Amino acid sequence: MGRSSIKFTVRLTELPGKPETLTFHDDVPNELLTATPTDPKLRALYANECRRLIALHYSEIEAGSITTCIECNGPRHTILQTPMSYLHLPEPFIMCYSMPVCRNGKCEYEARKSINETLMGTMDEYATEYHVPGPSSASREVLPCGNCNKVGQVKKCGRCELVAYCDKECQTAHWKVHKRICAPRK
Repeated sequence: MGRSSIKFTVRLTELPGKPETLTFHDDVPNELLTATPTDPKLRALYANECRRLIALHYSEIEAGSITTCIECNGPRHTILQTPMSYLHLPEPFIMCYSMPVCRNGKCEYEARKSINETLMGTMDEYATEYHVPGPSSASREVLPCGNCNKVGQVKKCGRCELVAYCDKECQTAHWKVHKRICAPRK
């Protein structure tokens, strides 16, 4: 069970004079170099590896990011990090979409929606390039728990369907944060 070298690319919000992406060379467990893992243990391993890579390179990501919210231009409070696995391709990599947001839940909601739209478009591009099924065929959304970030058996919020939770306790614990962005799906 060795490790293999991959590229870890972080896509930043465009800013004049700063790079649009940061690329790092890291290694991940060989078990992850397969098509979309269905085993919960592999999904958890992938989530942990992504957290490790983001933490390892966070200072560079923070320095490369804009200091204002992508939605309202208010002061940045946090940077949303959304990794996407391309570890099953001939040249494996992880693309991490990075978006700075303020404390306003509506800004976070819009940023997450934008990231999801970008991911779907990117998946279609790679599906065409590598002749593999894209999101329009056999895609599956994997959401971590909005409270504890565990990946596995989670259920989406019944109202907005944007955030998922392990159980009622996690949903209740996260409600103070989530209620600012929770709106019924149209």
